[in-house]
Amino acid sequence: MSVSFSSLTEVSQNSKTGPIAVSSTGWSSCPPECGMKDECYAMKGYHTRLHGDAITRHERGVPPEQFIKQVAALRPGTMFRHNVGGDLWHQRGRINRTLLKLLTQAVQHLSHAWTYTHHKPDSWNQYAIRLANRSGFTVNVSTETLDDAIKYYRRGYPVTCVIDESDTATFRHKGVPFKVCENQATNKTTQCCGCGNGTPMCAIPDRDYIVAFIKH
Repeated sequence: MSVSFSSLTEVSQNSKTGPIAVSSTGWSSCPPECGMKDECYAMKGYHTRLHGDAITRHERGVPPEQFIKQVAALRPGTMFRHNVGGDLWHQRGRINRTLLKLLTQAVQHLSHAWTYTHHKPDSWNQYAIRLANRSGFTVNVSTETLDDAIKYYRRGYPVTCVIDESDTATFRHKGVPFKVCENQATNKTTQCCGCGNGTPMCAIPDRDYIVAFIKH
């Protein structure tokens, strides 16, 4: 199985992220068991779906090693959200530790760098995810239920969770605090680049709350 291509955009025009560096990776990077496949924001969005399809067909993007070099060449201080669409490079569900380590090294000069993964932090994957989080590249464990979110939060991971709705910007479940994505909590007036007064919630590896995303 070949490793998925990735595509880098140095200055995004995405209204949610704002003018930061973003990327997408081919759909084959997503774990087959991902619980969000039928409701995936990237797969359901018109432009993000076309972009992801083209990357998957290798009509756009480059192989991982070349992509990592592009990330390393980003202007110092840039904010970078990896994988607006797609997931971490893997082989049969096992995250490619070597490539993730190289990407983590490549983002050291950036102001903030983060991503999300639906690959389960099992005995193989947890090593790669924890190492990235300790080394300056925040890898959020993505979940679909409040209880799963709390389970991984209590194991020390930065966690995000998809929820159906919320009338408040913050809430608790079983004593654990949740904060709704600022873009959604502020009716799209806050972008990733302005979240947390310039320190995006999703980019903080040791935060004491779970970030909640309301389903689109």
